[in-house]
Amino acid sequence: VSVLVHCAGASQAAAAIDASPATLTSLLDVNAGAPMRLTAVALPFLCAAAPAVVVGVASMAAVVPSPGQAGYSAAKSALTMFLRSLDAEMRAGGVAAVVACPGPLTAPAGAPPRLVYGPQGLTPAPPESGSKGRVSLDRAAELVVAATHHRARVAWIAKHPVLFLAYATQYAPWLAAAVLARVGPGRAAALSAGRGGYDTGALLAGRGGAEEATRDGKRD
Repeated sequence: VSVLVHCAGASQAAAAIDASPATLTSLLDVNAGAPMRLTAVALPFLCAAAPAVVVGVASMAAVVPSPGQAGYSAAKSALTMFLRSLDAEMRAGGVAAVVACPGPLTAPAGAPPRLVYGPQGLTPAPPESGSKGRVSLDRAAELVVAATHHRARVAWIAKHPVLFLAYATQYAPWLAAAVLARVGPGRAAALSAGRGGYDTGALLAGRGGAEEATRDGKRD
């Protein structure tokens, strides 16, 4: 075994106050616990096959706080720090760890709806609001492969405004905090209600994703 890829996972669409304890436990286990356990089992084989690499598909939610996805953000942050710590321990000995952090992605036409964790368990993902600000699945896969080939420690795979918020979180946290304070309550409410949470213009205007709901014929 010279390459181990953790690409299974599940996202979330629920405000923190609405998420059940069982849902939060499942989010942590699927997105962080299972990859950590599998890595522990595989490490002796990876060491024997060195040079080797462990790849974790995390999320930009591990870089930027993600209202409406608090459990998911925590789980992907746990996976990110596990792999980055592993890399610090083992890269010099021949086993590297790569963390790929995709942002919003565009599903192929005709793809079945994703399931995400809602307040009480798995539920169909909120509708997408077009491809603006999203990376295609094919392009994301290409970038994950490139990051693996170059043994990059971390790869952000996103467009603006998520990419802007990532840089702001790193270098101007006060600015990121101000933006998140503006959009956070509306985004969490929209996701809990089954609406999309990526219409930044609507969220900044305080409409809580209402434009996305209107486009999908779901406005109350």
